[in-house]
Formats: sequence, C-alpha cells, structure tokens
Amino acid sequence: ENLNILKLSEFNNYIQSIQDEIHVDVEKINVKNYLLIKKPKEIKNNNLSLYSSVKSISVIKELEKSFSKLDKAIFNFKNQLKAGLSEYDLKNIFEKELLKQGAKTTSFKTIMALDSNSASIHYTDYDKNKILQDEMLFLLDCGGYWDGGYATDITRTFYFGSRPSLLYKKIYTNVLKAFINCFLSKETNASKVDYIARKILKPFEKCGFKFNHGLGHGIGTSVHQNPPRLSISSDDIIKPYQVHSIEPGLYGKDIEIGLEFGVRIENCVYWDVEYNRYSLSKFPFEEVLIDYGMLNEIEADFVKKWQESF
Repeated sequence: ENLNILKLSEFNNYIQSIQDEIHVDVEKINVKNYLLIKKPKEIKNNNLSLYSSVKSISVIKELEKSFSKLDKAIFNFKNQLKAGLSEYDLKNIFEKELLKQGAKTTSFKTIMALDSNSASIHYTDYDKNKILQDEMLFLLDCGGYWDGGYATDITRTFYFGSRPSLLYKKIYTNVLKAFINCFLSKETNASKVDYIARKILKPFEKCGFKFNHGLGHGIGTSVHQNPPRLSISSDDIIKPYQVHSIEPGLYGKDIEIGLEFGVRIENCVYWDVEYNRYSLSKFPFEEVLIDYGMLNEIEADFVKKWQESF
C-alpha cells in the first residue's frame, strides 16, 4: 500500500534534481538513464544483483511459461516463410506473432538478418531490399516480455531451402557442437565454460570465421542481467538457478569462395542444486543444416532427443 506509481518523466526530473552522489551498477543501467545522474558513483560489488540473479522456483515457472510462448511465436513465424519477403517484412511478421502469444512488447530490438547481413552480430537495419530467396540462410535473435515481467531471449539460424552448401552445414554443426558441449558441462567457472566453446570454434578462424563475442549473459527482468557473465575474462562462478544464455556463434567470410554469413544458436538455461542443466527454450535446431557425421555419439543423441521433444 506504500507504493506510489508516477510518470516516468517525474522520475527523470527527480533524478536530475539530486545533487549528491548516486551509486550506480553499470551492469544494470542504460546510457540514457546514466546521463540523468549528475554525480554517478560506480559500485564494484552489487549484492542486490547477485541476490536477484538466483531465481526462485516460482520465477523459473514464470520464465518457462514465457519461453514456451516465445517458441510458439517462432514456430508460427517459420510457417509463414516464403520467397519474396524482405527483412523488414519478416521482422514485422515475427513481432506480430509475438503479440498474438500475449507478449506486451519485445525484450530488445529484434535481430533479423538475411544472407550476408547475418555476419553482423547485432544487425537491426531491416533492409527492405534484402529479399528472402530459395536456398538462403538467415538469423533471428529475438525475445519478448509477458505479464510476469521477465525477459526472454533466443537465437536461431534458419535455412530457407533444402540443399544447403557443405560450408553452411560445417559452420552450423560446429556451432551446435559448441552449444551442446557447454550445455552438458558441469563446469561452474564462467570463463572455463566460454573456453569450451572457443576451443571448438577457434580453428575456423583459418577459413575466415570468428567467435567474437562472449558466450552468454544473465537474464531476468532485463535481457542482460548479470551475473553471471560468461566470457573468457569473467571471474563469475555460475550458481544453481542463475538463468543465463549460452550463445556460441561464428561470423565471417570464407577466404576461398567468398561466402559471407553468420551462425548463432542461443538458449537460456539454468541448473538445479544437483547441477542438472535445463533449457527454457525448446525450439528445434535447424535440421537441414545439421551434419550428424560431424557429431560424436553423445552429441548426436542429444540432438535427436532435443528435436523429438518439441
């Protein structure tokens, strides 16, 4: 009963009026709000952030419901694919499906990248002249907010056709290998989990493709809510019920044939107190891009069970 709800403009004016130092966690604030503060003092350790990063069972259940709706939105979007649609069209079709599933809004700016544009990690230009054509690869990185107030996030790389090149399959399958090995790992050190993916993907630098971002981030009321931060420089220890993404990728231009594209696979996951890991997203991997001959027995079994579970 003591909660007052005010217009955002009133909050902004209030923050700007404060002449004293305001303690700020730079992991939790955007640039726009940071610039409102006259005397920001950056804090190194935020116990509230650590506390909020460990989700309760009720929050996990809320996230499961939201991610299930996100999966359905992507499924319905994929069923509407047809040649001739532009990046702009595809973005609008997906976001319409997101709202149909009850989402209040997107949780970040949708990434919809066709063909060579998928080589750009955070591409959001939505080129009206970039048209979906037969035998084309494209990337969708998306998410939404539902009534529960928690962000969702997933990335899938799709192939519009049935005859992908050997290079497409090679890059995609190895990104998938990186995801599987990180997902199955019991390693708690965030930088070491990142290294698992980097070790698998680094050899592809020789042919022009790089894994040039961190493996993952925490997720909660905002789409990037660290800890944990999964990167080679992180000193975070992953705790049970900390929800975070695992999103390995390869981006570049093949040095021999000049084919430019990117592949990323992302799921938001957590593990329980016994270190059994679960994925909040269940959406299938792109079957036509998987070369099972490149997977070992454990990896192949993982993929088959995953594909059958949706």
